[in-house]
Amino acid sequence: MAIEARRVGEIPVRCRNLVTLGVRLGGESPMFKVRRFVCLALVCVMAGIAYAGATKIRSFTTFNEPAEADGMAIINVAQGQGLVVQLILTGFSPNTSYVQALYDDASDSEYNAFGEFFTDDNGHANLHFTVSTLAPWPNLRLYHCVGDVNPVCELRAQGIP
Repeated sequence: MAIEARRVGEIPVRCRNLVTLGVRLGGESPMFKVRRFVCLALVCVMAGIAYAGATKIRSFTTFNEPAEADGMAIINVAQGQGLVVQLILTGFSPNTSYVQALYDDASDSEYNAFGEFFTDDNGHANLHFTVSTLAPWPNLRLYHCVGDVNPVCELRAQGIP
């Protein structure tokens, strides 16, 4: 068996495929470093978009509700599909119907195209729903409405980030 002589740092033919995987004497290949940088940059950008798209409402101001009534909400922008809203309420009036409305306080305009929900026997509610609007409605209002044909609605809670 003959032993072939090589210069230091020379890569045998059968090992050249390893270079394309980033393994090379003296470190990683320049192309591997570029690919790794691009991938890391994309991950950071996507994480920033996901974080920037969420609005968090940590507490609600309540009106005509029990003193312990409060809640929280997270409003996420679903890429091209509208808004995904997660709503958690505690201590509200038991077995009561509410209608939720997203609104923009800068223009004082509302978008309330989604339905009614009820609190349980303890006044709690956990909701997860999607609203098909592409406008970034950052705030949330809860109304209690009475009547079917011409309902009279009363503002019961308001959440602002």
